[in-house]
Amino acid sequence: MANKYLSASLGTRNWNDTTGTWVTSNGGTTPTTAPTTADTAFLTSLSGNITCTTATDACGTINATGYTGTLTINSSCKLSVPANVTFSATMTLTNNGTFEWTTSTTTGALINTGIDIPGAVSISSTTRTLEFGSNVSFLGIVTIGNQTTFNNSGGSRNVYFKAGVIGANAISGSVSIYLQGGTVSSKFGTANVYLDGNITFRTGTNTFAYVGFGYTTACNVEWLSGTVTSTPSYVEVRGPVTFNTGSDVLFNKLQFNPTAAHTVTLADDLYVKDILIEGTSGASTIIDGAYKIKVSGNIRSYTTNAFYSNYFKGTATFEMVGTGTLGLAQNFAGSSSSKGVTYIENSIIINTAGTTTFGNIGVSGSGTLTYTTGTIAGSGGIYVVGTYSITGTFTLPVLYFGGNDRGVSTYNSGPYVCNLLTNITINNLTINYNSTLNITDTKIITVATTILSRGNWANNNVIASSGAGYINYLGNCNVMNLVYTDFTNITATPKHLAVYKGTLTNCSNIEAVDLNNLGGNNFTLFN
Repeated sequence: MANKYLSASLGTRNWNDTTGTWVTSNGGTTPTTAPTTADTAFLTSLSGNITCTTATDACGTINATGYTGTLTINSSCKLSVPANVTFSATMTLTNNGTFEWTTSTTTGALINTGIDIPGAVSISSTTRTLEFGSNVSFLGIVTIGNQTTFNNSGGSRNVYFKAGVIGANAISGSVSIYLQGGTVSSKFGTANVYLDGNITFRTGTNTFAYVGFGYTTACNVEWLSGTVTSTPSYVEVRGPVTFNTGSDVLFNKLQFNPTAAHTVTLADDLYVKDILIEGTSGASTIIDGAYKIKVSGNIRSYTTNAFYSNYFKGTATFEMVGTGTLGLAQNFAGSSSSKGVTYIENSIIINTAGTTTFGNIGVSGSGTLTYTTGTIAGSGGIYVVGTYSITGTFTLPVLYFGGNDRGVSTYNSGPYVCNLLTNITINNLTINYNSTLNITDTKIITVATTILSRGNWANNNVIASSGAGYINYLGNCNVMNLVYTDFTNITATPKHLAVYKGTLTNCSNIEAVDLNNLGGNNFTLFN
């Protein structure tokens, strides 16, 4: 690698001149050829002004320590530097074209800038690492052409994107990123990403150009100031992320696509229009924190394999606060999926002035679905694939325990447990084998349309009450199966578990029902 010095000649010279623009020593007069990517270009206190006039101007390293002149990149022109860049606070950089870091190696390039970088910047070619020895502000749009690591060098560094950053590939590393304006359609795996200005999240022209967080390393996302617009684009969460954005940011679509189990931590409430869980690997996104994900639209999943859907779990709570679907299963093309179930182990609250439409929502873990207010619609419902509780007085379209229907996975053979904590109406109740339905205290469970309880000789079902609670079947209810089902711990008199009132019009396959624990004198199987 040769050292080439910008000469002290009067006036402004062109970068690619070979007539004395570049010399072999600082302040010298022996001419040399223009720098290439194999050379180091020195711009010193003895150098004059220089202009890039072609799209092929380049050097291997640029060192402008002490430079007081002006470096200009003309429109439609480019200066490419694959390695270290050092600018001086005493110089002027005018960029009407493109300043490009490009390399065929993965070695780190050290960046020290005492000035803001104006104009378009391109970081392209192969996967690479940039080492920031100073804070850097990019005043124009920055394009990320491949996986790039932004690391601290000599201390904690900040990188400021003033006018936007775009590209299909991720920025990872230890620096803190400040998004302070313009359009953002890139992915981030840096230590901190601060939303600090009026920015727009959008999907780029490239199918994979969208905003994402948690790529390669854990990432803290925090709102500081400004307005964030994310309509109609989606933001993907791929790995560990901490969100501290509050009501100042409404994510239009927040999509979780875990390739392995990871934790997302809420440091404030998270506001989302649509939230999605994608993938078929069976990986979980653990959403923790004493805060809520306030969903004004849909909670849904993208899957082509109902048996191995990815799922949510953790201590944070989902709250339906608008009009949308709870458990909207779709395939990857966005069409409705007849098999898919959206799995959630977190607690869920329905608290809206709008309408919550039940799709297919699979629940387990120690969570609770709490109904506070809102209109309930839809023909889907809750599919219990573990242990879950339900509270609130409302009409639930479907309560289903395990089994094969509606795409509920067969990988979990039970036991399935659902705790009903308040009075509730269920249109269709299906209890598959190895399942327990617990009725709390004196609560009344009204079944309006159909009940099936299908235990087997090895795994009976149990319908139990901790007090005087009971199931009340309406007169037109279809009692289609009560097979290998035990009614236990019932103290109420009269007993209401099988049939309490009305005239049943359709009864079939009622057998092997253990009534020994019912007791009392007023129990009747058929009224």
